[in-house]
Amino acid sequence: MRLFNPNVSNLIEPPIPLALSWSKNYDEGLGPLIDLSLAVPSYSPHKDLMNNFIKSASDEKLLAYGEIEGERILRENYSQHLNNKYSSQIKWDQTLITSGCNQAFIASILSIAGSGDEILIPNPGYFSHELTLKMLGIKSSYFNLDPLKNFNFSIKDIEKIINSKTKAICLVSPNNPTGTIFNGNLLNELLSLCQKHGLFFILDETYRDFIYPKPDAPHFLFNITDWGSTLIQLYSFSKSFCIPGHRLGAITADTNILKQISKVMDNIQICAPRAAQIAVAKFLPDLESFLAKKSLEIGEKGKLFEQTLKNNSNWEVKSRGAFFAYVKHPFKNCIDIKVAEILASSFGIITVPGSFFGKDQESFLRMSFAGISKSEILQIPDRLKKLEREKSFDL
Repeated sequence: MRLFNPNVSNLIEPPIPLALSWSKNYDEGLGPLIDLSLAVPSYSPHKDLMNNFIKSASDEKLLAYGEIEGERILRENYSQHLNNKYSSQIKWDQTLITSGCNQAFIASILSIAGSGDEILIPNPGYFSHELTLKMLGIKSSYFNLDPLKNFNFSIKDIEKIINSKTKAICLVSPNNPTGTIFNGNLLNELLSLCQKHGLFFILDETYRDFIYPKPDAPHFLFNITDWGSTLIQLYSFSKSFCIPGHRLGAITADTNILKQISKVMDNIQICAPRAAQIAVAKFLPDLESFLAKKSLEIGEKGKLFEQTLKNNSNWEVKSRGAFFAYVKHPFKNCIDIKVAEILASSFGIITVPGSFFGKDQESFLRMSFAGISKSEILQIPDRLKKLEREKSFDL
């Protein structure tokens, strides 16, 4: 009998397709589906970016292999973009381009950890990070995000669980699923903690362009002395540019770290899609002006979402930020998966169960408001109330 790798076969089904599958029997009796599962914005890519894609896709030179670390023009433009955002002095060769941010995480982990090592991740936290570690046979240890403190963490609590096998601390900010925007001073303390114990600090900033209200900079970690010995920053072009089908991400780290990551990249992809890199590189200088209005619109939708639920339902928004609201459902005797399944199949609202993101999260659902309209937001309370009134479901 042929056996699969248990590190893979024992994983749960891909979470988002599973959540989407619960809606297949919805009959649209309450109106069209409202999809709160996908972490993508509702706006379209800028027309200039689309034209860049058309031009680069027809460039025969870009059909050849490219540099493992990415196209020079994108790395130069991206480092300048970072310096403008963080008031830093990041060099172009301290960046590396990947096929999406998930790949950036996998490559980073493979370069620093192996079997028997441990990575500290938050609970609740992005499910793909935990699943990746399980797949690679690397142990996850967890530090809790406190729901009574807007899902923030304690440096003292993290330090208590660091041991000789710990290789890195990983964090997403703004957080997925809670939307929590971690304070810059707290991130400074976490970097200092990692430097103290000789650990890497993997900071996934996929949603950094959607902090509302917009700060001068998300943090100043790149201004800390010797940041390069510790910090590995990850980023996704998919969210900000609204091009998730063109898998494109980035890693920012010291050249010594990127040298090791390049070895991994050469064996899992060789190079990121070149046409997409060129298209994005040419538009990157205009990203901030393009995002100014878009980020504000998403922030306003988040405010409307929270206020609408607060005024019209028994569903409590426990935290909100970037694309996400982390919502406590009112059914004390029913787990989140059952609530999400019924909500999708009978009431046409697709959400992601909190238990997909960590332990003891059965009271929560992640709802992403970034990809829906304000009119759709206003329809949600009536459907939630109808679910609460429905007697045919054993909740």
